[in-house]
Amino acid sequence: VVLDRLPWLNMVVGAARERERDTRRRNEREVKECKLKVLKADLQKKVREAIKTVDRADKEVGQVEKQVQPLTTKSKVMQASEMLALVDETDSMIVAARSAVANAHGIVSNLSKGLEDSEYESELRAFLSSEAKLVEMRMGRMDGRMSRATNLSCRFREQAHRRRGTEL
Repeated sequence: VVLDRLPWLNMVVGAARERERDTRRRNEREVKECKLKVLKADLQKKVREAIKTVDRADKEVGQVEKQVQPLTTKSKVMQASEMLALVDETDSMIVAARSAVANAHGIVSNLSKGLEDSEYESELRAFLSSEAKLVEMRMGRMDGRMSRATNLSCRFREQAHRRRGTEL
């Protein structure tokens, strides 16, 4: 090689090395994207199952709310024994709804299990947080709805006990 062509040769060799590195990086990125695609599909499937569970819990909470809503107006016209029977029925519905909500909470909290073992933990966590955000928001609202229903039921029970005392 002629001495004045040495920089040219050096540049050609460097460009070839860089093309090799680019090819290797592209292959690694494609393999990573394929693995992430599979893992994300599995996570999305889990999120869909969690959404179904949350929907069932939401339906039960809605039924409890429908049961509890007219209690304040009913307390003015009902007898104490009827009130106590109604509040017992309402409390059993609240217990069933609470168990459904607890089940949904458990399933939603278990979505991130197993991500710690993955080499793509940060990417999967970011994906999961974006996918499960609405589910978590619904779960948060459900807690408030359940506490409201419980409070209304407790007030109705207290009114029933007061009414029984005045009837006697």
